[in-house]
Amino acid sequence: AASKEVAPEKPVTASLSKVFEILLAESELEVPEIITQEEVNRRLSQLLDDMKKVGLTPAQYLASKKLTEEELQKQHHKDSEDMYKIEFIIAKIADTEDRKST
Repeated sequence: AASKEVAPEKPVTASLSKVFEILLAESELEVPEIITQEEVNRRLSQLLDDMKKVGLTPAQYLASKKLTEEELQKQHHKDSEDMYKIEFIIAKIADTEDRKST
């Protein structure tokens, strides 16, 4: 019997990332700042807890990542905003498809 080769995950991940990139670029969706800021605060709090667990200070962490505190905040803000946009877009697509099937 011929064996099936399993395709590596990397192309799928790259394709999904590209889809998300296109969805974000083409959407005009705005996420309320309060929602985004809450997620940023949660992520930074978790990061701070993780740093403490491994014995790093915030200054050491920022130096290791070659980031300023402002850059880290901006990065988490963009990531959080993008995450919510993707969630809202996927929910809208699912809702639209569900309506088509009924």
